[in-house]
Amino acid sequence: AKFALDTIQAKENKDRERALRYQGRLKTLGEGMGQRIKDLQAKIDRAQKGRERLNERICGLLGSGTIQIEVVRLNDTDRFTLRRQGQPARNLSDGERTAIAFAFFLTKLEEHKSMDDVIVYIDDPISSLDSNHVFQIYSVIEKTFFKKVAQPNGKEKWVTSCQQLFLSTHNFEFLEMLKKLPVGGKADERYFFVKRTSPTSSTLTDLP
Repeated sequence: AKFALDTIQAKENKDRERALRYQGRLKTLGEGMGQRIKDLQAKIDRAQKGRERLNERICGLLGSGTIQIEVVRLNDTDRFTLRRQGQPARNLSDGERTAIAFAFFLTKLEEHKSMDDVIVYIDDPISSLDSNHVFQIYSVIEKTFFKKVAQPNGKEKWVTSCQQLFLSTHNFEFLEMLKKLPVGGKADERYFFVKRTSPTSSTLTDLP
């Protein structure tokens, strides 16, 4: 009986030691997996927040929710896909492409902690858009890149929210709108004209 008890106890001790080793390994593995899950969840959350912000901007620019961004998982990477009424969005118009690209550009700008040192260049954000969309683009630019700041005399002054803002366009209607942006004063704004000097070169001149 003593021999049997000693044998059983020895076997149980070995099993216990083996189980404790497994427990340590599984604990380490579980901690690593837990951190991996947290990292992936954080990426998903950022992608989802970016998707929501993009959809808000696209809806504001196009005036409808027909084009939507969805997040899909592809090769362990979050990707954006365009949907129109639940189906893959194909044959996008030039206006839709421009609005989506502009919405993405503005959303990426929000990643900067401070816009004070950022120089922004926006090249003709109204390609093939009707007059309503042109006004919406103007409103977005005004709201995003201009703000009021208090002056020592107690009054407020309009300034750009970034260090410097460049806007270019070939659309005369949009140009007239841009002239109404709340720039601080004539000393704070410049207008230039791109004049072609040859088939392969051009130069900047004062706007006529």
